[in-house]
Amino acid sequence: MTWVDHKNGKRHISVDQRRLRRTVDQPQATLDLHGYTLAAAQAAVAQFLDQASAQGVSPLLVIHGRGGRHPGRTSLCDVVPAWVRHHPAVIAHQPAPVQLGGNGAMVVWVRRR
Repeated sequence: MTWVDHKNGKRHISVDQRRLRRTVDQPQATLDLHGYTLAAAQAAVAQFLDQASAQGVSPLLVIHGRGGRHPGRTSLCDVVPAWVRHHPAVIAHQPAPVQLGGNGAMVVWVRRR
């Protein structure tokens, strides 16, 4: 399992990330993006991460779906990970475990404001 450390851009497992890994099965809030357009989904993801950070809620589950229904078109599974990765409140993220959606979802940890 690879963790992304957004502070210095390196991929490694630190002590804090080992602690985060234990909380994967217990998301505190969920955003399901099924049925959203790209524009609406981008706004919803930003708002969800901002609110979670402000309220001190973490980890989060973002369900984007697996995509692949319409070849040649951009699907949420192609862009949501990048949106999450570049959000300033995000500490770490990883694909969700199978019981929470597998490749169609991601677990996200945000810093508290």
